[in-house]
Amino acid sequence: NIHSQAWYQEQQPDFFKDDPQHLTRAVSGLACDHYRRYRDDVALLANLGHKAYRMSIEWSRIEPQEGQWDHAALAHYLDLLERLGQNGIQVFVTLHHFTHPLWFDQMGAFTKAENLRFFERYLTFLLPKISAFVSGWNVFNEFNQWGGLWGGPELAQLKFNMLRAHARGYHLIKQYSTAPVSSAHAFVHWFPRRYHDDLDRRMAAHADFVTNEFFFHALRTGELVYPQVDAGFDPDVKGSLDYWA
Repeated sequence: NIHSQAWYQEQQPDFFKDDPQHLTRAVSGLACDHYRRYRDDVALLANLGHKAYRMSIEWSRIEPQEGQWDHAALAHYLDLLERLGQNGIQVFVTLHHFTHPLWFDQMGAFTKAENLRFFERYLTFLLPKISAFVSGWNVFNEFNQWGGLWGGPELAQLKFNMLRAHARGYHLIKQYSTAPVSSAHAFVHWFPRRYHDDLDRRMAAHADFVTNEFFFHALRTGELVYPQVDAGFDPDVKGSLDYWA
């Protein structure tokens, strides 16, 4: 997947600077080679009796260069989706799973509100072509932990932009699909180290808010709230999910 920002990052000479023995980080390789073996993999899923399958569609394969659509990559995903359906397997599609095109990343990705239009354009291209095959949606995978689980005010704008991008994805999907929509949330249950220590309880509550409650609160109310920054309101965010993922 050579057009994603993750591929680019792992090619850099200092990629292993924090792990010189390569114990926990490695460059990507064939792994299970699903992209090429997907026909056999779908047959295996069917033989095992699976009735549902969660998968991601990689933006950087569909739009490797800004404004240029790779129709062969689109055909790949359409064939995969159709084969899953033919085998009685419901498909749950994630539209953004940590990675995106390098060109988008170099523009600042989701840290800049003006870049959300690129994500919308991608979805406008993709959604009408795949929606007939999809039984459930995640717009994003676990963006609440982007920037680390202990986020300071410098992450507020990214969090707000991601909430808005999720909401725009939700409403775009609704134009083409009646299937339920959400974004996967990485829920972390925080505990104070010393329960009866007031400061420990306050810090645990802070950690819970910046990883969990900012997301839940926004989706319930449309209010974009994060510690140490001015709050905002976006009516499109309010209620923009159909189930907790």
